[in-house]
Amino acid sequence: MAAKAWMTLVCGTVALAACGAAERVTERITQTVAPGPQTVDGVALDPDWQDRYTPDVPFVNITDAQVPIYSSPTATVVTGLLQPTEGGRVDGCVLDRPVCRLIYKGDGSGWVNMSAMGPRAL
Repeated sequence: MAAKAWMTLVCGTVALAACGAAERVTERITQTVAPGPQTVDGVALDPDWQDRYTPDVPFVNITDAQVPIYSSPTATVVTGLLQPTEGGRVDGCVLDRPVCRLIYKGDGSGWVNMSAMGPRAL
């Protein structure tokens, strides 16, 4: 008759039983997991946004129309409008979309579509 063996991992403890006898073995298991991107309202933020938009230069509305400022990167609630030539400094951006958080008028902040924005040298 062949011996039966089974192995179960429960809470970091490996229990081994063979032929009706049980022996308990403790094994340390480590796993390194790279952190995922930070998110805002379920939208992934770009950790390398400064490669696209420098925080040292203000970005202004380069269109002839008002640019909406949104409360979140999902563009659901308009909290303000940027007039032509108005803007602020970029403080973070969404991954894979031209949407960034803008600090404007002192301490105001909101999310804008950067396709309507351009850098302005000081």
